[in-house]
Amino acid sequence: SLPLTAFPQDVQGEASPQEERYQVILLTTDQGGNIWELFGHNAILIRDRWTGRDLAWNWGLFNFENSDFLLRFLKGTMLYSMGPAPLESFLEVYRAANRTVYANDIFLTQAEAGRLNELVRQNFEPENRDYVYHYFLDNCSTRVRDVLDMVLGGPLHERFSAAVTPMSFRSHTRRLVQETPWIDQGLSFLLGSRGDPPRTEWEAMFIPMEMMELLEGFERPDGAGGTRPLLGPRQVLIQADRRPTPETPPSFSLLWLVL
Repeated sequence: SLPLTAFPQDVQGEASPQEERYQVILLTTDQGGNIWELFGHNAILIRDRWTGRDLAWNWGLFNFENSDFLLRFLKGTMLYSMGPAPLESFLEVYRAANRTVYANDIFLTQAEAGRLNELVRQNFEPENRDYVYHYFLDNCSTRVRDVLDMVLGGPLHERFSAAVTPMSFRSHTRRLVQETPWIDQGLSFLLGSRGDPPRTEWEAMFIPMEMMELLEGFERPDGAGGTRPLLGPRQVLIQADRRPTPETPPSFSLLWLVL
């Protein structure tokens, strides 16, 4: 996620039709070092060839100046917002933070891409852009998931909501925050028993890296009786030199049981 002040307000341009207008790209950012960066981030880049604009739309904007920022973040009641950034500005934030950024082309028709562009701009209207952040059910990644599913007509929910995984919200959370023990134990306490049921692949997409990996294996009808991938090959736009994201959660501490 990014500070709210990092993003511009002016996103208008003049059209000059010469070729297919839109290219759509999924941007996925791996972990950072701060608490709000441990779960990664993502955005939808819409490249408008008619106007020459590359805008990365994301739903992870927040205000550091909120007096109860950390408490509300841990409780999942932060007020978040959405908005665009020019691609280079978006990447510069993560380059400075030493965070890996991946890019996958999203193979949409021009009608689907145009509809996506309309939806994100409608969402950016002042009365629509803010939302109450929920740690697992309504965050920057689920918003990307949902708008893509809406444009595609629902196949992502149909495919991934039926696939139950062995992972729970607790195991996903502990996997990602284990390098900071007090966050690990604090979030485990706040989760309670609600964090333990196994979750579907659809629900696991609250983590941007999980969503990227799942969508890389998703194929859609090609209109000729076959299928074609939704995403193109993964490209690395920025390669960080930090340790890889842990793949499994840590073991439970006996000391925590005593406490």
